[in-house]
Order: sequence, then structure tokens, then C-alpha cells
Amino acid sequence: ATGTDALAIAFPLAGAATRIFIARASPLPPDNLATFLLAGLVQDLAVGLTLSLLARLLRRGGIPAWLATTAAILPFVLLLAGHAGWAEAIVYFGHPPRREDIAVGLRADFIARSADPGSLFRLAGFVAMGCAAAPLLAPVIRKRRRWRGLRILLATVAALVLTAGGHRFAPTPTANGVLLAALDLSREPLP
Repeated sequence: ATGTDALAIAFPLAGAATRIFIARASPLPPDNLATFLLAGLVQDLAVGLTLSLLARLLRRGGIPAWLATTAAILPFVLLLAGHAGWAEAIVYFGHPPRREDIAVGLRADFIARSADPGSLFRLAGFVAMGCAAAPLLAPVIRKRRRWRGLRILLATVAALVLTAGGHRFAPTPTANGVLLAALDLSREPLP
């Protein structure tokens, strides 16, 4: 339980690292770094808490602990890789890519020509950072037994509401994680 609860903290840490990379390497850095990082932190906290809650609900539903943990950790790793890839795309294009940018970017010849060792190393580093943070944070969470059940549910709901409200009323597209970016892309008209 504490290992998957640590995802709630590990995901925002890895997300902050990707956003700092965007802020430093993008040709168009965010206007307000604090707002940029805070918007991303709330989104990532919502995702981390949701994955933690998913594992808890599966365990309470009678699913074996190893399967419940896998059900939370697999999307965690995929989302970390998506975050890192999205950050690279923002830096490469100078803005959050649009559908036509993604269509060009997903061609095999484009990927082969644009994937340099530095970007692949950063991608692997962001994923490794997030994956290493969870087990390192688990002992800290284990000592704090107060972060349980209903509190995790309430924190998840609050983070999701803040994410939805922040995305609706104060959009910061470059701060969006890969999930909100996918939502934004789905709303774009087809090229």
C-alpha cells in the first residue's frame, strides 16, 4: 500500500523535472514560472493520487496485492514516458504540438532523424527518476499512517477539481501533462 501511495508524490516530482526542462530549454519559456509549475504540480498530483486510489480500491475489491500494484504502476510508467516525450516535443516545436505536428512527428523517418542521444537520455532519466522516487518515498509514507483511505479519496477529488478548474479557466498549455494535452488535441479539428 505504501509503495503505491508514494506514486502520489513521485509523479509530481518527475513532472516538476520535466517542466523545469521545458522552462529552461524551450525557445518560448513560460511567462510566469511559478504559475507554470503550480499548474503542472496540481495536475500531476491528481494523476498520482488517482493511481494510488486505484491500487487501494483494487486491493479492497479482493484483487491480489501484486496485481493491484501492477495496475497502478504500469500506467504510472507509461504516463512518465508520455510526460517526458511531451516535454521533448514542446521544446522541439517551441510550443505544445498541434495535431499536424504530431502527425509529422510520429513518422518513423522523422523520429529516427530527430531522436538524438541527449533526448533519449533525458527521456530515460525522467522515467527512471519517477520510478526510483516511489520506492524511496515509501518508508516516509509508511511512518505517516494518517495518509489513509478517506483522506486519499478527498485529496484525489480535490486535485481533480483543481485540475479541471485550472484547465478550464486559466489554461497554461505548456504546463499540461500528457493527459490534458491529449484532451486538448482531441478537441482540435482534423487536419
